[in-house]
Amino acid sequence: MNDMKWDIQNHPYFGESLYLTNDIVELIVPLNYGIRIGHFSLCGEKNVFFEQPHDMTDLTTPEGWRVRGGHRMWLAPESPKVYYPDNETISYEISDNGVLLLQKEDPWLRVKKSMHITFLGGAEVE
Repeated sequence: MNDMKWDIQNHPYFGESLYLTNDIVELIVPLNYGIRIGHFSLCGEKNVFFEQPHDMTDLTTPEGWRVRGGHRMWLAPESPKVYYPDNETISYEISDNGVLLLQKEDPWLRVKKSMHITFLGGAEVE
């Protein structure tokens, strides 16, 4: 297994973010909203996910929901309730080869979302 390295940095679109890498792949997780992975790529390469610039308002709702980009944690089936603005900060717990992301209770769905990211080795991430 590859050892994961992590750091907190400011991202131009995501703000305060958790940067994760095993020197093969890199992930960036915004901490000011989510749960979502905002960036996933091989190290030094282009993000495979869309990144919505902070000043872009085309993909937003009057209630404050934004597309933002990345891989967003949401529940099925799709309904208006899954588009509750995920504008609250998230917390995280670091382990040897991964991180557990935690969100406060979603007031519309009454659930607490979590996502566990594990570096499995090479370019494999689960």
